[in-house]
Amino acid sequence: MDQLKGIMVSPGIAIGKAFVYAEQKYSIPRYDISAGQVIYEVERFLDAVQKAGAEIEALIAETSTAMGDRENSFLNAHLLMLNDPEFHEQVNEKLKLNKQNVEWIILKVAGEIAARISSLNDEYLRERGVDIYDVSQRIISHLLSIQKISLADLDEESIVVAHNLLPSDAVVMNKQKVIGIATDVGGKTSHTAILARSFEIPAVLGLSNITQSVKTGDELIVDGTKGLVIVKPDKRVIKKYYNTLAEWQKHELQLLNLIEPRYYLISAQVEAPYSNTLSFY
Repeated sequence: MDQLKGIMVSPGIAIGKAFVYAEQKYSIPRYDISAGQVIYEVERFLDAVQKAGAEIEALIAETSTAMGDRENSFLNAHLLMLNDPEFHEQVNEKLKLNKQNVEWIILKVAGEIAARISSLNDEYLRERGVDIYDVSQRIISHLLSIQKISLADLDEESIVVAHNLLPSDAVVMNKQKVIGIATDVGGKTSHTAILARSFEIPAVLGLSNITQSVKTGDELIVDGTKGLVIVKPDKRVIKKYYNTLAEWQKHELQLLNLIEPRYYLISAQVEAPYSNTLSFY
C-alpha cells in the first residue's frame, strides 16, 4: 500500500479501479519543402484550422447546458487561439523561412509560445500554456488524420489516472463513469481542477509520478479533501473510508430531512391537496 500526496483541487472520496489514460503519442514528421510547396502547406494549415474550429464549436454546443459559463469558457478561448492572427502569421513566416512541413512548424511555433507563457510568474497564466499545446495538437491531429482516444468511451466506473489531462480530454470525459481523477501534474487553476469541481468529481493533482506507480485495474482511493491518493489500500483502510462515506451520506440525509419535508409538503398541498400520502423519492 502506497500513499501519495498531491494538491487537493476537488473535495470528496472515490474508491475504485484505476484507468491509466496515456496521452496518445504519435510521430510528427519533419521534412523539407520547396518554395513552391509553401502555398500548399498554408492551405493544409487553414483546412486543419477550419476542421479544428468546427470540432470545438460542436463541443461548445454539446456542453453548453451541462457546464457553466466559467467551465465552458476555455473552449471559446481555444477558438480565439485557433484563429489568432499572430499565431497564423508566425506559422506563415516560419513556413516561408524554414521551408519545412506545416506539422513541424506548428509544433515549433506552439512550443515557443507555450515556453513564454510557462515562464510567467502568475500560476493561472502559466497553466494557459497547456491550452496552446492542446490547440496545436488538435490541428496536427487533423493534418495527420489521427482519431484521438476519448474518455467519453469509458464503459465502467473508474478513477482516471494520467500524467496530465488536456482540457479537450477533460471536457468530453464520461461524467457517469469517471468517479475520481489523479494526475502527475496540474494545480488548482488548471482546467482539470475547474471541471472536476464543476462535475463534483474528487480529484488530486500534482502527484508527480502516480502514472509510474499505478496500472489499470489497481484499487485506488482518491481523498480529494486531504489531497491523498492511496494505491492498493488494505482492507482496514478501505473499511475506514467506506465508513467515512457512510457517515457523510448519513449527514447529507439528515440535512435533507431537515429541509425537504417542508418543500414536499407544500408541493403535495398545492398539487394534490386531497392526498393523504407523501413520498420523499
